[in-house]
Amino acid sequence: MARAAALPETWVLTSDSLAAWLAGALGAGRLVLVKHGRFDAAAIGADDLVARGAVDPLFPRYLKASGARAWLAAPGDSVKLAEGLRRPVFPEIVDSS
Repeated sequence: MARAAALPETWVLTSDSLAAWLAGALGAGRLVLVKHGRFDAAAIGADDLVARGAVDPLFPRYLKASGARAWLAAPGDSVKLAEGLRRPVFPEIVDSS
């Protein structure tokens, strides 16, 4: 990561954007973010997550560039997470643009 020119050296870049960037770098097709909060909708826009303060402002750009599909899980969702790795059971994060 230290040599990746695409990553700005700023405190605005958090682990969420790094995870999306890494998903793209590895060619991962799926990304699950574990976040605190209530996300009851079947899908939520990446920009909406920024507005709610759940992810950093760079996350939508890195998620889109990664080509990965992303979902939200809560910290207490470990049993549901195992199922979610087999089929979608969490709110999907979608491109808002």
